[in-house]
Amino acid sequence: MSARKGPSPSQPTSLGPPEAAIAGRTAGKVLIPRDRSRIVASPQIRTSRACDLCRQRKAKCNGGKPTCTQCEKFGIECRYSEQKRTQEKRELDMLRAAIKRHERMLQLMSLRPSGAAVSTSGEGPYVVALPQTEGLATQQTLSGSLDRTMELLQTQLRELHYVYQNVHDCDPTILPAVVDTIRRSSSVHEAASLLSRQMTSQSPGMTLERMQRSWLTRLSGKPELVNRIPPYSVNSAERWTAIADNAATSHLFSLFFVWDNPTWHIVDPVSFLSDFQRGGTHFCSSLLVHTILFYACHLSYDFEKPWDRRMEMSTARRLLREVECLWQCDKMNISIPTMQSALLLGLFFCASGKDKIGVQYIRYGAQMGLRLGLHTSSPETVQTNPAETARIRRAHKLIASAVYEVQTTGLTEELIRSTKFDPQRVLSEAMDSIATLILLYRVCHGWKSVPVMMVHYFMVAGVHAASHLESSKWREVLVSCVSGLWHMGLVWRVCRPFLRTIQLVLQSKDEALIPIEAVSILKEFNEKVWNQNEVNALAANYVVQHHPTQTLALDHDRSFQGKGLESLIRDFEKLSTDD
Repeated sequence: MSARKGPSPSQPTSLGPPEAAIAGRTAGKVLIPRDRSRIVASPQIRTSRACDLCRQRKAKCNGGKPTCTQCEKFGIECRYSEQKRTQEKRELDMLRAAIKRHERMLQLMSLRPSGAAVSTSGEGPYVVALPQTEGLATQQTLSGSLDRTMELLQTQLRELHYVYQNVHDCDPTILPAVVDTIRRSSSVHEAASLLSRQMTSQSPGMTLERMQRSWLTRLSGKPELVNRIPPYSVNSAERWTAIADNAATSHLFSLFFVWDNPTWHIVDPVSFLSDFQRGGTHFCSSLLVHTILFYACHLSYDFEKPWDRRMEMSTARRLLREVECLWQCDKMNISIPTMQSALLLGLFFCASGKDKIGVQYIRYGAQMGLRLGLHTSSPETVQTNPAETARIRRAHKLIASAVYEVQTTGLTEELIRSTKFDPQRVLSEAMDSIATLILLYRVCHGWKSVPVMMVHYFMVAGVHAASHLESSKWREVLVSCVSGLWHMGLVWRVCRPFLRTIQLVLQSKDEALIPIEAVSILKEFNEKVWNQNEVNALAANYVVQHHPTQTLALDHDRSFQGKGLESLIRDFEKLSTDD
């Protein structure tokens, strides 16, 4: 037996493999040397920021400063605008600095209690330390002083914003006077007070002039697209009301007689304005004037900010208070103006989601029309000039037809059950007509001063369109109805439960067929508008009809299935809450 002898401990051993082993290992393959220090460079140089002209022309820019290669090649000026991130960082730094200044101000004001003694020496005022017994009381009053300080700061910020808003929104012709008023003021509070009086006297208010200014200065519109004078201009408003002047009255009368009154013809413009100008009382009264002005406030808006109707709603509240007082005085006075006022108030409450009250006003006005004999061929009227007999008769006929049309909105479903007709054919023709009307109105006028009657068209056509999404026509009608109700919901509250009804109908439909415009509006409506308060405030018996079969004309045992809007919404909300 032979034993392998290893290397002697005294002999030095190599840490690497023997040369023979290396030669044997590399006989079958060639080792490739690897340079681990080599960095693979990108063949294309990326520019983090391009100049303005290259970005506009979508050209490759090397980002060179002060001039890139493209601008240098064409010999044009090279400019780099500030990056959005840099601009946001600067604004953030400014806000942080403002917050620190306010925090320092709060600290200084909180460290100076109201009962602290102040030095009168020449070194300047300083706070004297309080005795230990008063420390507890100071801590208790500290929170109250901080609240007062925050209120003071909020007031100062509101005044500063008011001054800025006046400078931003004022007419260029009066801008020098506004700037001069600010320079003459010793404080922000004084400037806000002086501007409040100055702008109130110079502001056009709720008039056609305000719309003209916004159209010409803000929207760069063409002058010929806006009327220079109201279509219905009056100059004796002080005889009937102290709330609106001649300009505002003319503007509101024009909105009412142009946009909403043609739907019903409740008021004859010629007869009403004739009595309004000369002080007659056969077709005009203070109650009717205030009712029309109150109603028309919901049709007025600002071209620049149509969603901001604070001025209109403030004037409407004042007019409504006056209407309530005048109604108590004139409701027993059987006359045409009182009857017309009752009908207009009824339509307003119905459009506000309070049709339980609105129907009472409509029925009261209809009964008064019967007592006046407007439905007869020769109603009893006060004897007037024979030359005006034809005009008065025509006015009576228009008003009588309006009474008939308006009072039908308060009828129950018994009228439908006792009438023999083909509901499916009538339904199809009516829906096609309503859809055509909605699409034409949107293209020609938009959704600004929309007659109240369009609310009902939007509701009926919207629910019908939600059940026929396979048709491109009805998908377009659905978008128009949803957007129309969304815009009218700014002033007419009944639009909100109508939108909710359409939203409930769409929940069971294929989401791929619902237009994206309708989805976005309903999503914002659900997040920002609809809440439990809207459900609690709902008081509408508006009947939502449902057609159970396609053979209604042949099936005499079954009829329309209808349910009140209030109970329908509440039932669905209860189901969603239980789930």
